[in-house]
Amino acid sequence: MSARDWEKRVLSTEGAEERVAEIEQDLLLANRLTALGEDAGLSQR
Repeated sequence: MSARDWEKRVLSTEGAEERVAEIEQDLLLANRLTALGEDAGLSQR
């Protein structure tokens, strides 16, 4: 199964689009918070 076929199958599941949107928002927020922390010199690296 190709990645494209797998993606179509997963996204055809009821509620998948909403869940993907939620995950995307969570990742964007995490990215912003990381950037803010690094700008403030609070990097954990």
